[in-house]
Amino acid sequence: MRSIKAFLAGVTGLFIIITIFSLLIPSRVQISRGVMIDASGMAVYQQIALFENWKKWHPIFTVGGAGLYPDAPGIAGTNQKCRIVHHGKEIIIQLVSADSNSVKFFYSRKVPITLIMI
Repeated sequence: MRSIKAFLAGVTGLFIIITIFSLLIPSRVQISRGVMIDASGMAVYQQIALFENWKKWHPIFTVGGAGLYPDAPGIAGTNQKCRIVHHGKEIIIQLVSADSNSVKFFYSRKVPITLIMI
């Protein structure tokens, strides 16, 4: 009987520890990266705001051979989107906001869904 109580107490304690630990893990992860560039804000904005210019400097295009498909070619501004297809994976990038001091993008990736029929 003592060993059963000890076992149940151990299982209950382990359950509580795992529950508390899982509540401390964030449900949403945000990654931020800053880069210092030795150029004027307007020069950087012109290279970043138009997705067609990315083919000149971004490694995924210069080395990887990815395809770039902007929704509205040649239009720079907020909510502009483009699709990047690289090795069969699709990435969607949306220009959220831009000014002479900062540029913010929203990045999402479409994961192909595989259905298995039995």
